[in-house]
Amino acid sequence: MQTEGFTVESSPVLGMGEVAALYREVGWTTYADDVVTLEAALAGSSRVVAARRDGRLVGVARVISDGATICYLQDVLVRPDAQRAGMGRALVLAALEPYASVR
Repeated sequence: MQTEGFTVESSPVLGMGEVAALYREVGWTTYADDVVTLEAALAGSSRVVAARRDGRLVGVARVISDGATICYLQDVLVRPDAQRAGMGRALVLAALEPYASVR
């Protein structure tokens, strides 16, 4: 999905360096300081979506779900210099899209 100069990708290929940098930039340093656990958290997520602008990672959202009764939006991150442009909303909509039938 292309919106406002950025692209939202479902099931993106993410480099852990760029992901850790994003988490650090928004102040979530506990995640960024433990890249092994962050990688495991992303891998264990039911769905991960990412936003890129000019190829640069500028946002991530992830969901934990059983696919039937629970859908939990775990993280939504947008780089400070990319906020207030609709990116967070686009990430949330893309992340939750497959769970419309979940109670």
